[in-house]
Amino acid sequence: MKKFIFPLLLSAFLLGSGIETAHAQRGAAKTITTTRLADIQATYERTEATALEAKHEMLIEPLIANVEVIGRKNGTTTVFENRKFAGEYLMSKIENVKGVNFNAVLDVLYTQLKASAIYDFCLQEKADLIVMPQFKITHKLETVQVTDDTGAATTTEVPCERNGKYVMQVEMTGFPARYTGFRTGTEHDRWIKDLYLQGMLSNSNVNVQLSEESSKKVRE
Repeated sequence: MKKFIFPLLLSAFLLGSGIETAHAQRGAAKTITTTRLADIQATYERTEATALEAKHEMLIEPLIANVEVIGRKNGTTTVFENRKFAGEYLMSKIENVKGVNFNAVLDVLYTQLKASAIYDFCLQEKADLIVMPQFKITHKLETVQVTDDTGAATTTEVPCERNGKYVMQVEMTGFPARYTGFRTGTEHDRWIKDLYLQGMLSNSNVNVQLSEESSKKVRE
């Protein structure tokens, strides 16, 4: 069986415990007597397509890992599929924060959502990591009844909430993979670090553009 094996610097991830899995269901319509949804301040949406999310820490000696993308046998060949995952998670509201600080907090919350989705995706596929993950993060919406300026009843969609937090939907695609071996890095592996740094520079430019586009949408 042909294997797709490539080296990369081993990642050390510490996932926060601040994200809970939400299984909110759409309930009966509720009536809001005011003409303005004062508690709904903003909605957020972001779609990302990123390269392999690998980070490294040089502690004593760099560690090199071999990774094999999980494939499916089809006769005499191996097929590599871009698989899908979807989950719901709770995200804290951002209140009384504006400008650069607002975007910084939002980035942290999105990172937590992505980390939770990657973890569950790996469990689903019995994998160690997801190669070339892509994300779509949106609010889960529910239909509510409101009254307009004339007092007539109407319906609208608002973000679902649970325990004072937003219910977020994370859709994700990627190639599940497993670690197949580890070894100590040598001088001959220096090219990996150089390539990694080039990728970090490119990704930082993309992230700046995403942040600028996101800041235009977060306030209505």
